Amino acid sequence: MIQKIQMLTIAVVLLFMGYNAQSQDALLWKISGNGLSEPSYLYGTIHIICEKDMVRLDQLEELVKATDQVVLEVDMDAPETAQKMQMGSLNPGMKNIKEELTEKQQDMLNKFLTEKFGANLDQMGIVKPWALSVMISTQGVIECADKTAYETQLLNFAKSNSKEVLGLETIDFQLNMFESMKREDQIKMLTDAVEKKVEYDELLRKLIKTYQNENIDEIHNMFLETSPEMLKYSDLLLYNRNSNWIAKIGEYMKEKSTLFAVGAGHLGGEKGVVALLKKAGYNVEAVKQSRTND
Repeated sequence: MIQKIQMLTIAVVLLFMGYNAQSQDALLWKISGNGLSEPSYLYGTIHIICEKDMVRLDQLEELVKATDQVVLEVDMDAPETAQKMQMGSLNPGMKNIKEELTEKQQDMLNKFLTEKFGANLDQMGIVKPWALSVMISTQGVIECADKTAYETQLLNFAKSNSKEVLGLETIDFQLNMFESMKREDQIKMLTDAVEKKVEYDELLRKLIKTYQNENIDEIHNMFLETSPEMLKYSDLLLYNRNSNWIAKIGEYMKEKSTLFAVGAGHLGGEKGVVALLKKAGYNVEAVKQSRTND
């Protein structure tokens, strides 16, 4: 009886969302078949975004209510996640990266960090280059007062509906992934984040528009075009993870109806999660935006 009620609820949600199996430009996908007793859903997120630029929040909230659990890249609800991320982002012994930079690079970073964060390399240089690069390319470039993340919204939806939040990876895995990148490549990504700010601003505006248009193949391509370093580490950052996730996604779906949410760059392309799920034998169908998001 409970399962029948849940299936009816999901049917109502799909009616609300305006389900459309013909649309292939989509951030939201329904997963069924291959032995699953009930469908699950896959959504492509963007990790930092202005609140005004977000799409599909109403649909995601309804799906959190209709499914049994939420699975993110990492279990952001685990108490140790934030602490491990903070400690893992700092250089061993709090060593400052200034000695790894030229005087010109130091001046450039000091000016940018002071302007955007109110602190220079003397304070922020203890952060590992990859982590500082991520901080600059998100918090320091996106210009709005209401920065947020889909993961934050999904956590709030899950908590308010008493749904469990789980992860496809551990925070230790992600930290080790970034650590495996060569130090000189990390430094290059860091300095490029500031030196090429104008280009990155334009790329970011294009990315947000592409995200709102839900073109997952183009989002995937844009990720690879961000820098030579991203292309160099595409297997590490994208494809190996996509492949590893498929079996874990299958395990979660067999146990419970699940809403999966991972970075949208993981969805598109021949090695993307959507294509790999289809290859694994699942029916993966696009779900269009509801009218409230049009």
